[in-house]
Amino acid sequence: MINNCFPFLLLFLGACQTMKSDSASLPLNNPSERSKIDVLVADQFGTDYGTKENKKKDYTIVFQQDKKLEDLISNVHFFIYDKKTESIVFEDKLEAGTVDWHSDYEIVAISRVKNANDGTRTIREYYYDVQKREKRAVED
Repeated sequence: MINNCFPFLLLFLGACQTMKSDSASLPLNNPSERSKIDVLVADQFGTDYGTKENKKKDYTIVFQQDKKLEDLISNVHFFIYDKKTESIVFEDKLEAGTVDWHSDYEIVAISRVKNANDGTRTIREYYYDVQKREKRAVED
């Protein structure tokens, strides 16, 4: 019986892991070795965060998920880091949301905002172009 359950247990545990901790790659103990992105990440998220680079590897989405017990989908706080200028170009918080690269220089962000009256959720979606620094909302 235990041998039959083991593969399902591994699958379940793997599905539960939604974020990685990149703290092992950060030289947090020696400030002189820390890059600007390391400092920004440590200040905003500590050691519990994830990253997603665009295909050209010149921009990085750095995010942290915060899941409440009653929510199925985590809240996401993220920023987009420009490696060339070593700066944050955009930052947002999404309620029950997701963020990912839509193309080389455009992200798609989806938020599921809870309505105070009836508890239902309204989906809000937008695209952000990191080169043009323009946010474009998706209309229903």
